[in-house]
Amino acid sequence: MPRQTQVEVGGVWPERAEWIPLLVVLSIFGLMCCWNINARETLIWDEAEYASLGRSIARGDGYQISGQSNSIRPPLWPASIAAVMTATGSQGIGAAKATTILYALLAIVVVYWVVWLECGVGPAIVAACSLALSPEFVVGSVMLLSEIPFMALHAAALAAFYVAFQRGGVWFYAGWTCFALALSVRYTALLFGPILILVFVYEWTRDRGNIERLLRTRAFWLAPLVAVAILGPWYVRQWLVSGDALIGVSYASQQIPTYSIASMPWYFYLVGMLPAMTPAIALAAMGSLIHGAMFSRRRLVVYALFGVLVIVGWHMTYDYKEFRLVSASLPMLAIALGVTVRSWMDWRPRGSALRWSAPAAVLILGLTLSVLIAGGRLRNGLALGEPSFLDAMAFLRASAADDAVLVAENQAQVHWYADRHTLRTPKQEEDFRQLLDEADWVIITSFERGQPDYLFPLTERAEMADTIRGDVKLFRDARFHTMLFRAEWVRAHMAADR
Repeated sequence: MPRQTQVEVGGVWPERAEWIPLLVVLSIFGLMCCWNINARETLIWDEAEYASLGRSIARGDGYQISGQSNSIRPPLWPASIAAVMTATGSQGIGAAKATTILYALLAIVVVYWVVWLECGVGPAIVAACSLALSPEFVVGSVMLLSEIPFMALHAAALAAFYVAFQRGGVWFYAGWTCFALALSVRYTALLFGPILILVFVYEWTRDRGNIERLLRTRAFWLAPLVAVAILGPWYVRQWLVSGDALIGVSYASQQIPTYSIASMPWYFYLVGMLPAMTPAIALAAMGSLIHGAMFSRRRLVVYALFGVLVIVGWHMTYDYKEFRLVSASLPMLAIALGVTVRSWMDWRPRGSALRWSAPAAVLILGLTLSVLIAGGRLRNGLALGEPSFLDAMAFLRASAADDAVLVAENQAQVHWYADRHTLRTPKQEEDFRQLLDEADWVIITSFERGQPDYLFPLTERAEMADTIRGDVKLFRDARFHTMLFRAEWVRAHMAADR
């Protein structure tokens, strides 16, 4: 019986033996991630915010960073980090990054499962491997950004609705639950709305009778209430804390459009697919997406096409582009590749050497390129400030009092690494002068772009005698430097300027 029919009349879970190939892929991928978990040592700004929020929750201090309530970051990702920290009994960077790996494994499982439903074990393994081999996916899995958990939950929502439009019932609840969880990770999940509309229109034109039947079911209309129940407490909290229930959505909607540090051409993401998945797998996946949606008309590939078009198309309109912003398209490309492998197998005779050799050759080539590309990015990746910034934070952790107050523009990074109360540097000099009365240390770095100009004369006034007395500490490497100033020293020199 073809797998496409099995979704309608058979079970939706693989047999025990059919899980074994997936477990092998998951084990290899998990070991590779654990081996490279410290490859990117320094957390960047966003990573440090998520880590600090997770640690705060794990300590029972609430949803805040260094005593300041946060209304920008959605709650599920920091809460997941806190859960792993609590479960492992560790509040270090290893426990935090292990959370990303768990979500990456979930993304691979979702891709395997939904392709298995449509095509069986062989194509499902091809799809799972093509995602797991993606250098963008591998590198993202050892970072602490929200793209990987969002990718997993977004793919799960699409997969659940794929089943729901055939089976109805509980699968609509599953789809809306996964959507709500995805929206609790990244506000980009609002793009799932246009995807779902396209899916509904497609299903209506494909089988109007089935849609009319689903419209008469209770689950179709009640399932969205599950999303409301999941999301409601967060937005009520937002309203109580900040007075604006949609403050996070508003901030997210303006973040990329106003980011003017660089401008990329419209085709940036199309070209970026090649190194993101390796050229061999990316070309095969994009060809599969077009072939499967336009010629073989496989439902699952059409769903995947809608997802890629909406996610990539939306972000193409922004001048600033970064591939991780559209990384949620990777599972959909992997799904399309797996389904097309099924079509290839059906087209080629069972005894044909090309039946499996062509997909295997693509995977082997992809594996080789993935090891080279991802390995190079992990080995050579260097975060801003690394390693001198880490040395400066280690000094503060060891010598600053537990109740010390630090002032830094990169507040989240300093708070995470120094583990001391940290205030963000004010934009106005007068506010900074007042803040010095309660501060112990001021941190100035060579790599943080947002630092106000009034700080830089301090770096020129520091002398060797200040360093010997311990009023100023300089940590330098070949590319960056971090300077620590005692607040008393800063007050004295700024007072002399009046």
